[in-house]
Amino acid sequence: MKRSFARGLLCLLAWPLLAPAAPAAGTCSAQAAAAPTVVELYTSEGCSSCPPADRWLSTLKGRPDLVALAFHVNYWDKLGWPDRFASAAYTERQRALMRPSGASYVYTPQVIVNGQDWRGWPTLPAARRAAAPAPALTLSRDGSTERLENARPVDALRSHQAREVIRRAQAMAY
Repeated sequence: MKRSFARGLLCLLAWPLLAPAAPAAGTCSAQAAAAPTVVELYTSEGCSSCPPADRWLSTLKGRPDLVALAFHVNYWDKLGWPDRFASAAYTERQRALMRPSGASYVYTPQVIVNGQDWRGWPTLPAARRAAAPAPALTLSRDGSTERLENARPVDALRSHQAREVIRRAQAMAY
C-alpha cells in the first residue's frame, strides 16, 4: 500500500511538469513537451535578506513553464538563528552545486536558475535559445525492485532532480 502511494505521489508530483503517457501495469510514465525552467532558492529564516527572496519565489508558483524550489540551509543555525525548515541535506546540496553553478561561495539568499547562479532576481534570465530536451521518465516496479529510466539523455542536474523526487517518494513508502 505504501509503495503504491509513493508511486502515485511521484506521478502526482510530476504531473504539472509532464504530459502523461499510457502507463503499463506497474509502470508510471511521463513525458514533457519542453523542459521547464528550474528556479532554486537557498534561504534561511535566520537570514535578514531572505524574506524578499522568499516572497518573490512564492509569486512563481503555479507557472507551467517553471519549477520553483526553496531549500532552507542550516549554516545560520549555529549563529543563533535556528530555522525550523533547515536541513543539512539542503546545505550539502548548495555546497555541491557551488562550483558547477558558477558561484564562488555559498550564500543566502542564493538563486540558481537551470543550474546557474543567478544574481539578477527578481527577474529571470531570458529563455534559453536551445533548451535541452525534457526528460521522459519511466518508474517501474517489479516486486520490491523499483527502477527509474530516462528515455532521453538529460543533463546531470535534471537527472539528479528526478532521482531526488524518486528518493523522497520511496522514503515516504517505508
